[in-house]
Amino acid sequence: NPLVSPYENIVANMQTIYVVVVNTGTMTTPATGCFTIVELPLEVLPAPVVDLEADLITDGYVICDDDGDGFAQFDFDTVITPDVLDAQDPADYVLTYHLTQTDAETGNNPITNTSNYTNVTNPQTIYIRLESLINGCVTTTASFEISVSLPPVIDPTYDNELSLCDDLDADYFEDND
Repeated sequence: NPLVSPYENIVANMQTIYVVVVNTGTMTTPATGCFTIVELPLEVLPAPVVDLEADLITDGYVICDDDGDGFAQFDFDTVITPDVLDAQDPADYVLTYHLTQTDAETGNNPITNTSNYTNVTNPQTIYIRLESLINGCVTTTASFEISVSLPPVIDPTYDNELSLCDDLDADYFEDND
């Protein structure tokens, strides 16, 4: 009963499968039919968990633009990192941020200034790589969007004077003040 590939384990965390290697010959050597059976342990290790808040996924990390240029400084260390790690011990993981999914998957070109990162485009997607120092497993499936939001524009032609009548009270005892 040979297993199909890809194979999904049927015993949680640790399972042993058996591999049979048979001499079927080559162009220059005859087939002997000799075989070897070896045990192959399959171990499933837990991947790191990236636990982003729902509002960060839907709304992103937004900073108001103070000078109208579309660029701002983002502090991933303070705002994003605690959310990503949640209850996981930071000493057990290496967390990096990347500009592309490919870089997150390979671990190449991490963003180095994570406490004061200036966006390159607006909006911009940032990709997360979380690597376990305990078992070497890596999670790269999470990302979030950063954006710089321009302040609302006030219409200069709008009459912004406010006025209200200072009436006497219902019994006419209180003067207009």
